[in-house]
Amino acid sequence: MRRILKHLAITILIIAVVCFAGYRYIQGNLDRLAKTPIAEIDLSKIANGTYRGKCVSFPITVIVDVVVENHSFNSIILIQHTNGQGQGAEALPDRIVAAQSLQVDTVAGATYSSKAMLLAVTDALKP
Repeated sequence: MRRILKHLAITILIIAVVCFAGYRYIQGNLDRLAKTPIAEIDLSKIANGTYRGKCVSFPITVIVDVVVENHSFNSIILIQHTNGQGQGAEALPDRIVAAQSLQVDTVAGATYSSKAMLLAVTDALKP
């Protein structure tokens, strides 16, 4: 009986350590994402076309197609958005197009996904 309890305690300890390490890994990714600056894009230097960009910061993945016409955002198409509670950020592409800028407010409750979308657009249009 003692042996079983010892094995059970060791198993629980291992599970706790793995869970804690996983939590720290995810939180570290999200902290780095939050601290990444968003560069303004000079649309006057971007030719007409469709540009694909992505941002992956586990557990968030965003892939977008950015359509530029006449040196302005024509549309931003969300190809993939893997998220936890960040579904509200899916309104952000319309805000970017309306503002013609990446300097838009993030969506409350979806801050990390909002930041990932902004970074994906930046990635699409980087030189």
